Amino acid sequence: MKNKIVLLLCFLLLISLTNVVSAKPNLSVFVDGEKLALSQSPIVMNGTTLVPAAPIFSKMGLTLEFDKASKLIKGKKQGLVITLKLNSKIASINGVTVILGEPAKIVNGTTMVPLRLISESLGAMVTIESDHSISIWNTKNSTMYENSLPILISGNFVRNLSKSDMLQLEIVDFYYDTTEKKVHEYNFLSNIIGFKSGSTHKITNSIVGKTTRFDFIYIGSAIKNLKDYQDNITTNINYEKVRNYYHSKEYLNKINALLKAEEDALKAKEKAEKDAEAAAKLKAKAKEKADKAAAAAKLKKELAANKNMPLKVDGVTITYNSIGIPKVNLTIKNLGTKTIIAYEMSVKCYDDFDRPVNRWLSKSNLFEGISQNNRILSGEYQTDTWTLNLYDLATQVKHVKITAVKFSDGSSWKR
Repeated sequence: MKNKIVLLLCFLLLISLTNVVSAKPNLSVFVDGEKLALSQSPIVMNGTTLVPAAPIFSKMGLTLEFDKASKLIKGKKQGLVITLKLNSKIASINGVTVILGEPAKIVNGTTMVPLRLISESLGAMVTIESDHSISIWNTKNSTMYENSLPILISGNFVRNLSKSDMLQLEIVDFYYDTTEKKVHEYNFLSNIIGFKSGSTHKITNSIVGKTTRFDFIYIGSAIKNLKDYQDNITTNINYEKVRNYYHSKEYLNKINALLKAEEDALKAKEKAEKDAEAAAKLKAKAKEKADKAAAAAKLKKELAANKNMPLKVDGVTITYNSIGIPKVNLTIKNLGTKTIIAYEMSVKCYDDFDRPVNRWLSKSNLFEGISQNNRILSGEYQTDTWTLNLYDLATQVKHVKITAVKFSDGSSWKR
């Protein structure tokens, strides 16, 4: 009865978690029968068990390295290098690509890695006792990741551990034709020619699931053999196993799932960008509408203050041309809703003593001007200039008036 209650509670807990992540607070981890002290309990995410890397790596004889800048995690021991990256489903064991069910993550400050990756890389046996314990047995079974050649592979780099220079390290690259569902092999793209003793070389610049060649997707590489300068060839004893692994339905299913996830993520990103762009456009349109409404309300107030005259005199100055003849510069603003194509104005001319400056041979200081061929939109400003010919002594103008306005729709306004 007690066991049934416990199972029921576990079931209710599982269905209450909407992000398909469950912690196992009472789950103990044993390595070769010894219980480990864990600061963070294992978690299960989408069916993949993630365990704390540091204590388990240490107990399994692996040295843990973590580069915060690149987010790269490495577990090392003699003859074995496990390489994985935070939040990436692509890992490698001695250069062999592995597609993870879930990527490594930081949980409560603890680096968590897939349990299966550890067990497969070490040839360890794992048993899970219901929701109580995980037991890892370091049985050291033979795996396809073991490398019989005198080289060290760390992620995407390989080092010659031999005391002799080598002529060539043959590397086979595997590419997947997603249309024909076939794997193609190329043994000439990444070969290292002139492999000196102690030297380190990059295996390939290709990225799993991203790099393409002949429209095929790169899915991994394998070390095939090592040739010395006497043409003696030493073959990697596990090459055929790795080759079969890359051709296997299980691996290709993972590649297809990876590609689909990336495609879905790209589509989601594009949709999010389009949605954001559409939202930004709507916001811009709403702002534009609000700005127009505010501008229209402001113009309406200005029009009322200007006694409903459609043109407002915003400024007037006197300047002089190259021969000293005064010019009047008039800046006006269209306060109405219609486009203005022409207007007439008048000013009275004075000197610095505020005495009227009459037009030569005239008894009037009134100057009248016209501005035509315009397109002054609602709310826009325009400055026009007239030369005050025959008003040579004028230094200032007063009593500036707009006397008539012509609109683009054919209508007009007169004072």
